[in-house]
Amino acid sequence: MTLRKIAWWQLLRIALVVGWIVWAALMWWTIPREASVAHARQDIAANRVVEYTWGSEWRTDHVPWSPPVLEQGSHDQIFLWQTPDGHSYYTDGDADLRQAATTVSGHSASVLPRIVTGLAIAGALITLWALVSTDPVTGTKWFWFWILTLLPMGVGLFWWLARERPWAREVVPREKRHRWYAGIGYSFLAGLALTLAYALLRGRLGDGIMPLVG
Repeated sequence: MTLRKIAWWQLLRIALVVGWIVWAALMWWTIPREASVAHARQDIAANRVVEYTWGSEWRTDHVPWSPPVLEQGSHDQIFLWQTPDGHSYYTDGDADLRQAATTVSGHSASVLPRIVTGLAIAGALITLWALVSTDPVTGTKWFWFWILTLLPMGVGLFWWLARERPWAREVVPREKRHRWYAGIGYSFLAGLALTLAYALLRGRLGDGIMPLVG
């Protein structure tokens, strides 16, 4: 591999890390947080609600470790709203809040949620392209595919960038590379540990710092 190619891969490595940090920060900023009915009424009165919806339950099984989706049902009691700065909040509404919500005037919604989605799609496509374009030596491509796709929040990216070619400068090839089933197993164990750690931190720090994720 020429020096020019090495420099290109190192630049891409930096771009992927920076992109992940920006994506994670924006997702943390925009993910819905629990609030009070009084908070909702204050935002409505101050004309700070740019978008809102009603729903009956949260769906958290659509994409692992992603913002929950509010689904509508026969009894929509959950009020979800967005403010101009990109924050989202939810609360159990009542008849008075439902009436107050009808006075919300139209505003342009924040572009931050769309930026989060765009970064996630772009990062996934670039990562998959880089994976199929290289020849890994510590694990098969399917091993790294499962590490990258199954580990929560895409943190498998950092393992791949630190331990595999063409990212790491000196990688000792394994005589027997990790196979696809090892990737699934490692991802399951690491994901379980991260989920438990997140639940414990959320219990201590609260919804404001550690919001609900799928």
